[in-house]
Amino acid sequence: MHETNFLIEIAEIFLLASVVGLILSKLKQPTIVAYILTGIVLGPGVLGLVKNQEIISQLAEIGIIALLFTLGLEFSFDKFKQVRKTALFAGLFQIILTILFISIITGLIGFNLVQSLLLGCIVALSSTVIVLKSLTESAQIDSLHGRIMLGILIIQDLSLIPIMIILPSLALESGQIFMPLLLSILKAGVFLALALLMSLKVAPIIMNFITSTNKEILTLSSIAIAFSTAIVANYFGISLALGAFIAGLALSITAHSKQVIAEVIPFRDAFAMVFFVSIGMLMDITFFINNLALILGVVTLIFLLKFIICFFVVYFTKYPGQTALWVGLSLFQIGEFSFILAKLGESTNIISPNIYSLIIISALITMFFTPFIIKLIPNILVRLQRLAFWNKHFKGKIKIETHDSVLKDHVVICGFGPIGKSLARILELHNQVYVVVEMNNRTVQKLQKEKIPVIYGDATHKDILKHANVDQAKIIVITLPDSKSCEMATASARKLSEDIYIIVRSRYQANIDSLYQAGANIVIYEEYETSSAIINNALAKLDYSCEEIESLNYLVRQNKCQLLQESYKNQESVTGRMDIFKNNEVDWIKVAKNSPFIDKTIAQSNIRQIYGTSIIAIIKNKTNIPNPSADTVITKGNILVVLGNTEQLKRLRADLTD
Repeated sequence: MHETNFLIEIAEIFLLASVVGLILSKLKQPTIVAYILTGIVLGPGVLGLVKNQEIISQLAEIGIIALLFTLGLEFSFDKFKQVRKTALFAGLFQIILTILFISIITGLIGFNLVQSLLLGCIVALSSTVIVLKSLTESAQIDSLHGRIMLGILIIQDLSLIPIMIILPSLALESGQIFMPLLLSILKAGVFLALALLMSLKVAPIIMNFITSTNKEILTLSSIAIAFSTAIVANYFGISLALGAFIAGLALSITAHSKQVIAEVIPFRDAFAMVFFVSIGMLMDITFFINNLALILGVVTLIFLLKFIICFFVVYFTKYPGQTALWVGLSLFQIGEFSFILAKLGESTNIISPNIYSLIIISALITMFFTPFIIKLIPNILVRLQRLAFWNKHFKGKIKIETHDSVLKDHVVICGFGPIGKSLARILELHNQVYVVVEMNNRTVQKLQKEKIPVIYGDATHKDILKHANVDQAKIIVITLPDSKSCEMATASARKLSEDIYIIVRSRYQANIDSLYQAGANIVIYEEYETSSAIINNALAKLDYSCEEIESLNYLVRQNKCQLLQESYKNQESVTGRMDIFKNNEVDWIKVAKNSPFIDKTIAQSNIRQIYGTSIIAIIKNKTNIPNPSADTVITKGNILVVLGNTEQLKRLRADLTD
């Protein structure tokens, strides 16, 4: 009967989470909020339908392990390197300053030193899980501020190791502190050394052996590695969650990490839901109602303190106000690891049960509102950019390095990622003047060393675009990674010039209409371009004409896919026009130095008579000669563009390249 009740409770959790999640997703609200609401409703404070909270807590622990394991797997050392100095500086100073100010405030109201330090550590940590999930849902995870936040969150999570080693030791009498502290540090050092050895030597061998079996064994083995490492970490005095994160890091450098992620994600999502539900169940409604004023005051203090500290530690690393605002408004909450510290404080009698309840409820409120605030940040930025004070003090300094004092009829490239780099190379080949607008300071310094014209600044600001002479430019190409920044930059460019041609990148179809409304001439939808390449190749192989393929692509690009069928019916089928090329191919063949056709004219080579093929073009010294005359001389290194069937082209290639 007990087992049946437990299954009923699990069914209630999954059913209510699904219903609430569906409703909120229709309202375009974060799913995390749905899970926390589910926990509040099912928990003891409201309906009280879930009685086995200890088992639910154990399942939630599995959720934390799975979340941190996949976070470690997805961790990119290359991306972290780009912001490592900022993350290290901002992360460490944010932790130190938060602990310092909270310790001063709590000390003034009567808490002792150990209690103040514990409360400071609890407030200093932000929610890695909620912030990263919210950034992923809002397509901000690959932005500059997203990478900086990831770096800071990693520093915070890693700081839990020394915090959990030191704090319990401080609770002991002074004469008993040294040996436990030393032992804890040694145990943690041994574990980290073993983890490093595993990641460099053992993990690749294990994964190579496992992948020689089948996919199911790969999934099971990966999960086994995550839990085993977490348990060993716990034995060495490190939390289960951090142990799982380290296991993910160890496997992330193997060639199989992407497949492991794909296999583990469904497992992670299911148990992560239980984790967020368990957080909601911690809400003590009675305590909340009886201490509402105190709770709201504490939440306000936490929000303001963490926002101010996070904002300025990022701003003082020479990033513009927009980036600092993203970080400050995203990392204001108390994180899931803070629950571990709070529980540690209660179990060791450092804090009272009432203080524990106050911490838990304050943390829940800050976590609950985080996804909503992250969604509001772009609109907040739009309003701030209208204020002279913001533009004067927090817009960020402009650095410009150009070859010409006046830019005119040039191309403006906003964002120097892979797309911007590729475009710049092509423009250089054709001697086209361009200027780059980039907000990553390291990228700007690198471009300045290479004497590439670059402006340091935020492309969403009109003033930055003015320095790029957008009103005199022919084209602006906006390749920023997040959709809201693309939209804001497009609107700013269009306000500066009615004539400029605006090309914008869009990662998601949902953003296309808003980009066109903002003033874009053409929106390059990434998924469309992939499908377009497939359509082009498939239809070309089926002998469709270039005109027909282009017209179909145009309809797709204009988001008129529903017209494709009717439009196609109204077109005259031109498939037969290509019958002349049926069973034939076009090949490009380079003439080798010992070819028998060197220094002979096309007529003298008798290629048509011998092989049955036709030379439809010759490329000489990078010059294309279409439909060459019979007296055109074939020389070494020429590329012949030849029409013929497979067998004919095979024989000709053998003689030309032999």
